[in-house]
Amino acid sequence: MACIDGKKLSAYVDGELSEEDAAAIGEHLTHCGACREELSRLEFVSEALESLEGAEPDPYFARRLKRLAAEGRRRNWPGRVLVPAAAAAAAALSLVAGSFLGRALYAEPNGASSPANGDLVEYLGVAPVEDFPDGSLGEAWGDVWTEGDS
Repeated sequence: MACIDGKKLSAYVDGELSEEDAAAIGEHLTHCGACREELSRLEFVSEALESLEGAEPDPYFARRLKRLAAEGRRRNWPGRVLVPAAAAAAAALSLVAGSFLGRALYAEPNGASSPANGDLVEYLGVAPVEDFPDGSLGEAWGDVWTEGDS
């Protein structure tokens, strides 16, 4: 038999199991030291709880707790719906705005090369693929890239 889970062992301590289940657990406890240790911890907690005086729970506690949880769910639904929707809308808007901004910044008028683009190429240290030196990695990548187009 595999080790006993905590819920079943707690039910064993509280005497809530059928005679067959209790006998099976008792048999397992004779062979399993880990389960015996867990049983002794559960028995200690159970005895400590029984020794508390005047600790009677409010009979309406569970009902009030359920009511408060239900009210919390009703109040928080706008936040659970609107916040993700607003985040998705903001992300979509930033993608669209970025696309238009990128086109506006990097568009060349009538296909002509502007002096600003030349300055940008010098500043960033990039060049068109055709300008890579012979035998460079860029030239090899350009060859591979253009072969796939033909």
